[in-house]
Formats: sequence, structure tokens, C-alpha cells
Amino acid sequence: MKQRKSEFVTTHHFDTTIRKLDQKIDDSVARLDKKIDDSVARLDKKIDDSVARLDKKIDDSVAKLENRIDVLDQKIDDSVAKLDSKITGLDQKIDDKVDMLGRFMAKHFYTKDEVYSKKEMDQKFSEQLHHMKIMFETFSYNNLGALYDKNKATDEKLENHECRLKRLEGQV
Repeated sequence: MKQRKSEFVTTHHFDTTIRKLDQKIDDSVARLDKKIDDSVARLDKKIDDSVARLDKKIDDSVAKLENRIDVLDQKIDDSVAKLDSKITGLDQKIDDKVDMLGRFMAKHFYTKDEVYSKKEMDQKFSEQLHHMKIMFETFSYNNLGALYDKNKATDEKLENHECRLKRLEGQV
């Protein structure tokens, strides 16, 4: 009998030991789960804080860039306004100079029969300019002698015209 009793005690002892080990394993798993959950919660909080800081930095950077763009837009608008006013002033000065030149030419170079309107003068000038462009376009670099002869002939015509103008000025 003794033998039987010792077998029963051994099995009972074994079962008790297994239960204690199971309990310890369950307690360890629960502690590890708690630690993992706490670590995940801390990491989530750190991630959320980092995301919030990055969002704030991004928002601040965007606001600074928008302000900078507004300042640059204002500077561009101011520059355009200044350029427009200068262009308007230059246009007026050019018109004044053209009128003054027209009066000067009418007064000094033409007799009463040769006074032309500004439109006629512009037309004549455009025609002469067009003629000169055609003349220079027709000569190639290989034909510089012919170009020289043509310019010499034009100079002679201008000298003759100047003599005529001087004579006409004396009559006026």
C-alpha cells in the first residue's frame, strides 16, 4: 500500500506544480501584456505629440510663406505701377519731342508750299525708311563696292538737297 500512496502523492504533487506553473505563466503573460500596452500607449502619445509639433511647424512655415508671397506681390504691384507711370511720362515726352521736331522742321526747312501735316511726314518717313531697308537687304556682304557707290550717290543727293534748303531758307 505504501507504494500506492506514494504514486498518488506524486501525481497530486505533479498536478499542483503544473497548476502553479500555469498560474505563474498566466501572471507573467498578463504583466507582459500590461507592459506592452503601456509601451504602445507611450509610443502612441509620442507619435501624436511629434505629429502635432510637425503640423504646427508646417502651419507656421505655410503662414510665413504666404506672408512672404503677399509682400512680394505688393512689391511687384508697386514696381508695375511705377513702370506704368514712367512709361506714361516717356510717351508724353516722346509726343512732345515729335511735335517740337515737326514745328522745327516746318519752320526751318520748308517754304509755305512745302509744309506737310504730321501724318504726311510720318508717311514719307516710313516710305523712306522702308526704301532704305530694302536697299540694304538687297546688297550682300560680297557686294560692298556697290553698296559704297550707292551710299556715295545718296550722300550727293543729300548735299544737293541741303544746298536747296539753304537757298530756300534765304528766301523765307
